[in-house]
Amino acid sequence: MDSIFSEIDENASKSNKFWQKVKDISRTSNDIDQNSVFEGSLKLWNSDHEWLETFFSLTTTCIYYHENDCPVMFSSISWKTVTPFSEENGKETRFGFRISSRNYFQDFYTEDEEELEKWLIHLDGVSILSDFENDYSIIKEIGKGNYGTVFLAIENSTGDEFAVKSISKELIAKSKRGISAISNEINTMRKLNHPNIISLYKVYESATDIHMVFDYAADGNLREKIENNGPMSEDQAASFLENLLFAINYMHSQNIIHRDIKLENILFMSKEDPNDFKICDFGLACELEELSGSRCGTPGYIAPEILRKEKYDFKADIYSVGILLYHLLTGKSPFTGSSLGSKTVVLIQNRNNTINFKEQRLKSISKQGIDTIRKLTSNNPDNRPNAQEALEFPWISKSEQAPKKSSVSLFFKMSQKMKPLSQGVQSQPSQNKFANLFSRLKTLVT
Repeated sequence: MDSIFSEIDENASKSNKFWQKVKDISRTSNDIDQNSVFEGSLKLWNSDHEWLETFFSLTTTCIYYHENDCPVMFSSISWKTVTPFSEENGKETRFGFRISSRNYFQDFYTEDEEELEKWLIHLDGVSILSDFENDYSIIKEIGKGNYGTVFLAIENSTGDEFAVKSISKELIAKSKRGISAISNEINTMRKLNHPNIISLYKVYESATDIHMVFDYAADGNLREKIENNGPMSEDQAASFLENLLFAINYMHSQNIIHRDIKLENILFMSKEDPNDFKICDFGLACELEELSGSRCGTPGYIAPEILRKEKYDFKADIYSVGILLYHLLTGKSPFTGSSLGSKTVVLIQNRNNTINFKEQRLKSISKQGIDTIRKLTSNNPDNRPNAQEALEFPWISKSEQAPKKSSVSLFFKMSQKMKPLSQGVQSQPSQNKFANLFSRLKTLVT
């Protein structure tokens, strides 16, 4: 089957050539400054059959060709395939990598194998790869959805465990929104970098499938936690919700709405730390400007304005957080369907926002706790807080008895309090910048 990503690449670049001329030097310089991933010298074999060595910059979306210390050409790499190679010429072995789409490619040569590995490490997370079977071994199936299957896999080079979502290209092609949905999910995940949000490490395309490599959550999801352990105490729930809201606040600062916050989409990485969790499943997520107004989400968690087919924004996620908090404190949903047509009943209750705050199950919850649920699930989004405002609620911010947060959580908490997050797009720090900041913070808190 043809490459799905080549089709996406051609539609995105609107060009039939590998290289395009840099027209906006200011925008290009900003991309290199804000989103740099790696840089260095590479060799090209030019049309005159001569070696040309020049400087290249790699960002989260492009590779830039420099002349006289200035970027003059670029190629978008998000949907192009990277394939490493080695060549024997009788005297020596040459190492390099090919970046390709359906109709064009460019070969890049490195000084040696060590330099090739450096480039591949950084290209892995920003492009498409092709040799999944060589890099990973499937252990077992751990989940199944409409479009694909999730497996536990071992990375062959390290022995580390990852979750791999494998999606049939045939099913993607047959689905009306298949190609746009997969590209949207990958785009969204690549923009996010937060300790409480699942990480997408690599994307592979084979002849039949797309493979997406994520963090592996060894300790199940939040629904399983509640079913096995019962409701949380108010202190536990407040601490958990604070960390969840910091992650959602960060996500919204990147202009992304999740649209499917629910118990099943909160995964736990270990049994020891209740705050070591990650938000997952960004299949319905989108940027604010890309909202189609279509109804989406899981019945029982959907903001009423979505079900009423009204305009909605980031506060739709906050409503879902309020429903999730109700679950945390009671172990139940506020909406109860009958055995016959229960999903329809739940949807009607959800649309009408018929939450009974005088339920017996809420009798043991403090007035502040109930008030927090009430505000988060306000029927009118204008009366609902955004994530930053919710973090300032006394019931959430009290956390004196809450478990101590990790250095990583403290980093995001401090950075968000120092710079209040707006509803607009904010640039994501590069991996190197994040590592430096985290290192400095670790020195301060240890």
